[in-house]
Formats: sequence, structure tokens, C-alpha cells
Amino acid sequence: MTGINPMSSGLQGIGGGGGPSPSGTNPKLAALERKLSQLKGEKEKAVRNKDAEKAKKLEEDIRKVEKQIQELKAKEKEKEEQGERGGSGQTGYGPTARFAGLGNLVDRYL
Repeated sequence: MTGINPMSSGLQGIGGGGGPSPSGTNPKLAALERKLSQLKGEKEKAVRNKDAEKAKKLEEDIRKVEKQIQELKAKEKEKEEQGERGGSGQTGYGPTARFAGLGNLVDRYL
């Protein structure tokens, strides 16, 4: 045992150290929201340091990430609506249809 905590060593984003995403959200969405928060903090710091050029670039980056978040949320909403309507690729068994392949992963006890 090395005594290194994967959460403190920065490994939480690499292969499962950080646990599940908050409230069952998409991991990509959670990562984008963390990045957005980080960029906003950096921008505030740049403003405090009166670095207008850096603040301007960070503002552009913030807008890009916000756009990505909105697009991802729209895609997720569209997928949910298709699932509720029994859209393409759905088996018609309601919300559990997306877990159809998981039955093969259950242990069987005889």
C-alpha cells in the first residue's frame, strides 16, 4: 500500500477513480461542467490581475464550453424523448429497454 489516494493524485478522471457522476448525469456532461467551472475561476483570476487579454481568451473558451454543454443536453433530451415514444432502436418496454443487454451479466446460482 503506497498511501496515495487516487482522488488526491488527480487520477479520478482516469479509468474510474472518481465514483459515479452526480445525479446520474452523463460523464461527458459532468466533465464539461467541471471544465466550465475551472475556466470561470481562471477568468476571475485574470480579471483580478488586470490581464484583459487572458480574460478575453478565457471568455471565448467559456462560450465554447457552454455551447458544447447545451448541445449535449439537447442530444440527451432528444434521446429521452425518443425512448418515451418508443422511437428508433427501442424495444417498447419502457425505461428499462436501454438495459436490455445487462441480463447476460447477471450471475446465475443453481
